[in-house]
Amino acid sequence: MAFKLNRPFSLGRFVKLRINKKSVGLQVGGKYLKGTINTKGQVTGSVGGAGTGMYIQKTKNLRTANKCQAITKSGNRCSRNSNSRSDYCSQHNKYNPQTNSNLENDSKVHRIPNSLANLYTNKIFDLAPNQPEIDRIANLFHTTNNSLEKLHNSQDLISFQKHILLYYNFIVQDFIRSLENHQISAIAKKNQSDTEHLSKTASEILTRLINSSFVVAQLISPIKFPSKSKRLFFGGNFPFEYSLLDYLDLNKIISENDFVDSVIHILENFNNWNNKHNFDENMWNDELEEELKIFSEPDQIRLPNSLTGIFDISDEGLTWLKGFDLETFLKIYARCFYSANFQEIKKTSSYNLMKKVFNDYNFDLEKLLIEEIDNTKTAKNAGNFRTSAEVF
Repeated sequence: MAFKLNRPFSLGRFVKLRINKKSVGLQVGGKYLKGTINTKGQVTGSVGGAGTGMYIQKTKNLRTANKCQAITKSGNRCSRNSNSRSDYCSQHNKYNPQTNSNLENDSKVHRIPNSLANLYTNKIFDLAPNQPEIDRIANLFHTTNNSLEKLHNSQDLISFQKHILLYYNFIVQDFIRSLENHQISAIAKKNQSDTEHLSKTASEILTRLINSSFVVAQLISPIKFPSKSKRLFFGGNFPFEYSLLDYLDLNKIISENDFVDSVIHILENFNNWNNKHNFDENMWNDELEEELKIFSEPDQIRLPNSLTGIFDISDEGLTWLKGFDLETFLKIYARCFYSANFQEIKKTSSYNLMKKVFNDYNFDLEKLLIEEIDNTKTAKNAGNFRTSAEVF
């Protein structure tokens, strides 16, 4: 004979203790609204109309371990259990896609020497805010697929990527030189303390780096040759393997001749890049525009599919993103020099070197760049990145 036990005990008007053979439960509430928890870890809540037979009920087991929601670098779901207060395990807990998209706040305080010179080298990366959104902007994983992974092993495309990176690196260095020489009035020290000015300058450099890297990353990813640096705060955890900013080196000064050679190489070879990617400027349509809106609003960049680990971007969308034109070329420049006015830009080495090359190709750099700067001013940026600095 089977032994059964299911006995309720009233502990008050709205509280009952229920004992059965497998668990002990506590029920709180009345006929319209009640909640129950038992020793098996089950929590049940229900809302309904008494006598109607209609109610809503939800049950959750507190003891059932939830799996980490992170996608690993291999594209598989993490096999670890999540923490009790997070959707992620301890390894991936720093990455949370539900993090507030306001990128301006960062509680981490960085101690830096009382010298701007420390901001003009690779030490600037040590001051980067510890924010997961940066991964989604500067990573080189979200605009790729299997065919691109194979295609970008081609030596002519690798050469093109390297020249893009050299061009980008020189522009970043030129922007920093402009700051160092006090040529950008918007960042000039006014009625500020040393700490405030250092913090503002560091934030400006980081903001320009991250916003411009977004353009470069979606154009040339994936990169199949290794970087010389590995800056873990930009992709050491879920879900991105490497960052465009790993390929920047502010300590190694790029010569003007190398910069000019890269500009020439890019102008002479971008048609080959477009042909290899089957890019056609006439492929643009309303459907493609709607899909790629995520790239005009960087804080809305999608995460990988939770089941496949692959980013749900169509082949047509990826093809369009890989398309190179002068607008893309100058957008990189405009995002670096976002804070400068055009008269200040005309004094930079990069502008004057590019102007000579563009004249040889019958391009009006001034007109094209002014148009792109205007577009950049009105477009959405990836955000303002600020870092707290403590001077010693």
